[in-house]
Amino acid sequence: MAADTGGMLDDLHAETDDLVRIVSTAGDSAFDRPTPAVGWSVGDTIGHLWYFDREGRRALDDPDAFTVSVAEIMADPDSFEGRHLEEIRKLGESLMPAWQEERRLIIESLRKIDPSTKVPWYGDRKSVV
Repeated sequence: MAADTGGMLDDLHAETDDLVRIVSTAGDSAFDRPTPAVGWSVGDTIGHLWYFDREGRRALDDPDAFTVSVAEIMADPDSFEGRHLEEIRKLGESLMPAWQEERRLIIESLRKIDPSTKVPWYGDRKSVV
C-alpha cells in the first residue's frame, strides 16, 4: 500500500512558511549570522535547502540530468562543498525567493508522484517517502 504523502507535504509547506517568517523578522543581517556548523551562516544553510530542493526536484522530474550532476560531484568530491557554497553565495539577495520557489516546485512534484517510486539519489535509488 502506497503511503499518503499529502499530510507530510502540507507539514513541509507549513514548516517552510515558519522558517521564512523567522528569517524575515530576524533583520537584515540574519543571513550573515553564524550557525553551529563551523564556517556556515544562516544564509548558507538556507542555500543548502535551496540546493537540495532543486536537486531533489531534478531527481524526480529529470532523473538523467540528476545522475549527470551526481557524476560531476563524484569526479571531484573534495571541492564539492566549496563549489556548493560559492553557488549559494552568488545568489545574494535572490536566495530567499529562489529557495521559496524551489520548495514550492519540489512539493508540487512530490504531490504528483507515486510515493513508492524509486528515484536516483546520492548512492542507491530511494523512494520518495
